[in-house]
Formats: sequence, C-alpha cells, structure tokens
Amino acid sequence: MTLLSRRRCLIKVVEVFLSFLSFVLEEIVTTCESCMPLYFFEFFSCSAFMFTLLLLVLLATNLHTRVKMTINVWAKVDFGYTLGMAVMFLCSSMAFAIKNEGTLIEHAAAAFGIMSSMVFFLDFVVLVRTADHPWRKWDPKMPQDDGEDGGEPEAEPESQRLNPLPNGTGGE
Repeated sequence: MTLLSRRRCLIKVVEVFLSFLSFVLEEIVTTCESCMPLYFFEFFSCSAFMFTLLLLVLLATNLHTRVKMTINVWAKVDFGYTLGMAVMFLCSSMAFAIKNEGTLIEHAAAAFGIMSSMVFFLDFVVLVRTADHPWRKWDPKMPQDDGEDGGEPEAEPESQRLNPLPNGTGGE
C-alpha cells in the first residue's frame, strides 16, 4: 500500500530531479563576494533534494509502515513539507537570483531552483484539489479511498487472540 497516487509520485520525482540539478549547479559555483544568498540557496536546494527523496521512498513504498508512530501523520507531514519547501525554496532561489556574481552557472542554478519551487507549488495544488490534504472534512457523498491512491484502508479486527489467557485457554 502506497500513500502517493501515480500523479503525485511523478511530481515528487520531478521535484527530486530539479532540486538535485539546482544543488549540483550551485556546488559548481567557485567564487562569491556576497555568499549569504548562495549559502541560503545551498541549504534549501540540498534539503529539498534529500528530504523529498526520502519522502518519495517512504510514501511510494511500504516503508512508511515500518516507521513507528503513535498516530498516522504521513499526510500532515507531506502537506506541511510540500507547502513549506515550496515557499522557502522560492525565497532562497529569488534571493540567489537577485544577489549573485552574474555567471551562467549561477543563473542556471537559480532558474532550476525557481522551476523546482513551482513544481512544489504544483504538488501542493494537486494535493489540495484531489482532497488528499489531511484537514479535509469527511463528506458521506464523496467516494471513500480503497488504499490504492493514498488513502489509508481501514484496519480489520483481530480474528484470533494472539496471547493466551493466564489459565491456558484461548478465551473461547
């Protein structure tokens, strides 16, 4: 059971690719006079690449079931991360685009950063429009997810007692 639909999985792959490209291009930059925008961009391009890749692997496979959490918060993590990364990556890309040395590599890195942040915004819009966001109100007219496209299937009750009672009986 995966928590990502095919469309959102493809969008996450594009996010990983573009953020990786922007990170690699930023790493090629050799000199800077005002390095703070470069470091700001470096932090968010690397974070976007690493954490989106991790989230993609966790949500597109069954590995998210291995992470022990008291409640299922993956939808909220994905929702908050996607929106936060879209905003922060756009801010860092704009700062780097405005304040750099003007080399072609710097312009390309900033352009890929802006494109990546736009894909994060697209992912957020798709998340909200498909009613996958975690704060949606339950609507009885809306068809229920069967676990295929990101919804959680309902847990089935135990049919048999796993631990016998102290007197050696199974409780039946």
